[in-house]
Amino acid sequence: MNHLLQLANKESITRFSRELAMSSKFASATSWFILLIIIYMLASFSWAIWDYLQPRQAISISSFNNQTSQQQSPKLNVNKIISFNLFGNAKSEPKKVVETGQLDAPVTRLNLKLRGVYAASEENLAGAMIEANNKQEVYRIGSKLPGASGLKLHKIMSDRVIMSRGGRYETLLIEDFGKLGNSNSNSTRKVTSRRNKSNSNNTAMTIDKRPSTGAKTIDKRNDKNLTKELLKLRSNLSDPQSLSELVSISAATKDGNFQGFRIAPGKNRALFGRLGLRRNDILTQVNGISLDDPSTALSLMEQFKSAEEINLTIKRGNKDMNIVFSAQSQ
Repeated sequence: MNHLLQLANKESITRFSRELAMSSKFASATSWFILLIIIYMLASFSWAIWDYLQPRQAISISSFNNQTSQQQSPKLNVNKIISFNLFGNAKSEPKKVVETGQLDAPVTRLNLKLRGVYAASEENLAGAMIEANNKQEVYRIGSKLPGASGLKLHKIMSDRVIMSRGGRYETLLIEDFGKLGNSNSNSTRKVTSRRNKSNSNNTAMTIDKRPSTGAKTIDKRNDKNLTKELLKLRSNLSDPQSLSELVSISAATKDGNFQGFRIAPGKNRALFGRLGLRRNDILTQVNGISLDDPSTALSLMEQFKSAEEINLTIKRGNKDMNIVFSAQSQ
């Protein structure tokens, strides 16, 4: 029995010795691994300090500038660089620019339409009929225009106007009513030739003042008070916008064809009514000249200055009628 106890104790001691030896080896390996890490960290820290303590090579900016200034600067060929297309080829179409003397005035993108121009020799007499939101008004140079904030009429030409906005210029070309299928160039030439005849002779207009046959005629030539108001209105024709006090106009079309000007009362509604006019009347002729082209409207302003009588032909519903006024001092 004692012998068995001795053997068991001997085995326990042997096993414990082996485990202690293995533990010692593991602890020894762990210690060596930690020591290596510490040595690596110390070495890295030492090299960092050494590198920091080394003197830096100073760069002499002044000497560099002196050397470059002594060398001749090569000239850049800008056109050649542009031809390389370093950023690719532009696919967008170039902006359309209209030649207007010294002005760089691209065609405007604003929703405006130039219906007619009155390009007088004196700028203060010139006017332009511009449509915005289906409403037409006559503007003179310097007037504020609809369509954008700060937009003004800068210059009036025979087939276009120049507008200014924020120091930049834009071109508004005259609306081509030929696209609508009924633009009569003979009518325009007729107005121009008669206007030139008036300028050369300085006499009253020799135009056809007879009412259209078959149409009802309203004769207001004997209304002296009305004549006085018309003469007062005519004296203000140097300002094209004075007509807006009496009437506002817009283009009247049917099946794509220009018929004339649809009229509505302006600020002076009382005078509009006394003239025998009604809202939505379509003005088709003035003193025998057909208004089948928008450009004729402003050309007639000069004729009104010397005409002794004014005969308006209007279409009211399906009926044509004439209204005759006296424009002669009594």
